[in-house]
Amino acid sequence: MNRKARFPYVTASGTASGKSELQPYLPICLFGRGMPIEAYGLVDSVRRQTFCPYGVGVNLGLNWSKGISCGPIKGAFACDQSRAANVLCKVGQFKSVNLIFAWVDSDDVPLILGQTDFFLFYNVCFFASEKAFEITLKN
Repeated sequence: MNRKARFPYVTASGTASGKSELQPYLPICLFGRGMPIEAYGLVDSVRRQTFCPYGVGVNLGLNWSKGISCGPIKGAFACDQSRAANVLCKVGQFKSVNLIFAWVDSDDVPLILGQTDFFLFYNVCFFASEKAFEITLKN
Protein backbone atom coordinates (compact mmCIF):
# COMPACT_ATOMS: atom_id res chain seq x y z
CA MET A 1 0.00 0.00 0.00
CA ASN A 2 1.36 3.40 -1.02
CA ARG A 3 1.97 5.58 2.03
CA LYS A 4 2.16 8.89 0.13
CA ALA A 5 -0.16 10.55 -2.37
CA ARG A 6 0.01 13.86 -4.22
CA PHE A 7 -3.05 15.87 -5.26
CA PRO A 8 -3.44 19.01 -7.39
CA TYR A 9 -5.20 22.10 -6.09
CA VAL A 10 -8.63 22.42 -7.70
CA THR A 11 -10.68 25.44 -8.67
CA ALA A 12 -13.16 26.41 -5.97
CA SER A 13 -15.80 29.09 -6.32
CA GLY A 14 -17.55 30.98 -3.56
CA THR A 15 -14.36 32.01 -1.81
CA ALA A 16 -14.17 35.00 0.53
CA SER A 17 -12.99 37.19 -2.36
CA GLY A 18 -15.97 36.09 -4.47
CA LYS A 19 -13.61 34.79 -7.17
CA SER A 20 -12.67 31.26 -8.15
CA GLU A 21 -9.37 30.21 -6.63
CA LEU A 22 -7.18 27.11 -6.62
CA GLN A 23 -7.44 25.38 -3.25
CA PRO A 24 -6.34 22.07 -1.68
CA TYR A 25 -9.51 19.97 -1.97
CA LEU A 26 -9.04 16.26 -1.30
CA PRO A 27 -11.23 13.53 -2.82
CA ILE A 28 -12.53 11.46 0.09
CA CYS A 29 -15.06 8.66 0.48
CA LEU A 30 -17.37 8.79 3.51
CA PHE A 31 -19.17 5.67 4.72
CA GLY A 32 -22.47 5.65 6.61
CA ARG A 33 -25.55 3.47 6.76
CA GLY A 34 -26.36 3.94 3.09
CA MET A 35 -24.21 4.11 0.00
CA PRO A 36 -20.71 5.58 0.30
CA ILE A 37 -20.51 9.29 -0.45
CA GLU A 38 -17.74 10.57 -2.70
CA ALA A 39 -16.90 14.14 -1.71
CA TYR A 40 -14.16 16.76 -1.74
CA GLY A 41 -12.90 18.12 1.57
CA LEU A 42 -10.92 21.32 1.96
CA VAL A 43 -7.61 20.42 3.64
CA ASP A 44 -7.25 23.28 6.11
CA SER A 45 -4.37 23.29 8.60
CA VAL A 46 -5.70 26.48 10.22
CA ARG A 47 -9.08 25.00 11.23
CA ARG A 48 -9.03 23.25 14.57
CA GLN A 49 -12.04 21.07 13.74
CA THR A 50 -13.11 18.85 10.89
CA PHE A 51 -16.55 19.92 9.62
CA CYS A 52 -19.37 18.02 7.92
CA PRO A 53 -22.29 19.92 6.31
CA TYR A 54 -25.79 19.02 7.47
CA GLY A 55 -26.94 17.43 4.21
CA VAL A 56 -23.89 15.19 3.98
CA GLY A 57 -24.56 13.93 7.52
CA VAL A 58 -28.18 13.19 6.66
CA ASN A 59 -27.08 11.28 3.54
CA LEU A 60 -24.70 9.26 5.74
CA GLY A 61 -27.65 8.27 7.94
CA LEU A 62 -26.65 10.37 10.95
CA ASN A 63 -29.43 11.24 13.40
CA TRP A 64 -29.30 14.86 14.58
CA SER A 65 -31.50 14.28 17.64
CA LYS A 66 -29.28 11.44 18.90
CA GLY A 67 -25.97 13.24 18.37
CA ILE A 68 -23.84 14.65 21.18
CA SER A 69 -23.93 18.45 21.09
CA CYS A 70 -20.67 20.28 20.39
CA GLY A 71 -22.34 23.69 20.76
CA PRO A 72 -22.14 26.61 18.36
CA ILE A 73 -19.40 27.04 15.76
CA LYS A 74 -17.56 30.36 15.81
CA GLY A 75 -15.66 32.19 13.10
CA ALA A 76 -16.15 32.36 9.35
CA PHE A 77 -18.47 29.34 9.35
CA ALA A 78 -20.50 30.32 12.40
CA CYS A 79 -23.47 28.01 13.00
CA ASP A 80 -25.95 27.77 15.84
CA GLN A 81 -25.37 24.10 16.59
CA SER A 82 -23.12 21.15 15.84
CA ARG A 83 -23.04 17.49 16.78
CA ALA A 84 -20.10 15.12 17.10
CA ALA A 85 -20.11 12.53 14.33
CA ASN A 86 -17.76 9.56 13.98
CA VAL A 87 -17.47 8.75 10.26
CA LEU A 88 -15.46 6.06 8.51
CA CYS A 89 -13.45 7.70 5.71
CA LYS A 90 -11.12 6.55 2.96
CA VAL A 91 -8.62 8.60 0.97
CA GLY A 92 -7.20 7.05 -2.19
CA GLN A 93 -5.43 3.76 -1.55
CA PHE A 94 -4.84 4.51 2.13
CA LYS A 95 -6.54 2.37 4.77
CA SER A 96 -9.89 3.61 6.08
CA VAL A 97 -9.87 5.71 9.26
CA ASN A 98 -12.57 7.00 11.60
CA LEU A 99 -12.68 10.79 11.70
CA ILE A 100 -14.59 12.84 14.26
CA PHE A 101 -16.51 15.61 12.50
CA ALA A 102 -18.36 18.60 13.88
CA TRP A 103 -21.61 17.97 12.00
CA VAL A 104 -23.10 21.45 11.60
CA ASP A 105 -26.70 22.54 11.18
CA SER A 106 -26.00 24.24 7.84
CA ASP A 107 -25.15 23.34 4.28
CA ASP A 108 -23.29 26.65 3.89
CA VAL A 109 -20.27 25.09 5.62
CA PRO A 110 -18.06 23.05 3.28
CA LEU A 111 -16.60 19.67 4.17
CA ILE A 112 -13.40 20.70 5.94
CA LEU A 113 -10.55 18.42 6.98
CA GLY A 114 -8.93 20.19 9.93
CA GLN A 115 -6.55 19.56 12.80
CA THR A 116 -9.03 17.49 14.83
CA ASP A 117 -8.70 14.91 13.63
CA PHE A 118 -7.63 14.65 10.00
CA PHE A 119 -4.15 15.92 10.86
CA LEU A 120 -3.85 13.30 13.61
CA PHE A 121 -3.95 10.55 10.94
CA TYR A 122 -2.16 12.25 8.05
CA ASN A 123 0.90 14.41 7.56
CA VAL A 124 0.24 17.09 4.97
CA CYS A 125 2.73 19.09 2.95
CA PHE A 126 1.53 22.00 0.81
CA PHE A 127 3.42 22.98 -2.35
CA ALA A 128 1.59 26.21 -3.15
CA SER A 129 4.06 27.24 -5.86
CA GLU A 130 3.35 23.90 -7.59
CA LYS A 131 -0.39 24.14 -6.87
CA ALA A 132 -0.33 20.73 -5.20
CA PHE A 133 -0.28 19.05 -1.81
CA GLU A 134 0.88 15.70 -0.55
CA ILE A 135 -0.46 13.53 2.24
CA THR A 136 1.26 10.71 4.07
CA LEU A 137 -0.52 8.27 6.34
CA LYS A 138 1.02 8.33 9.82
CA ASN A 139 2.13 5.05 11.38
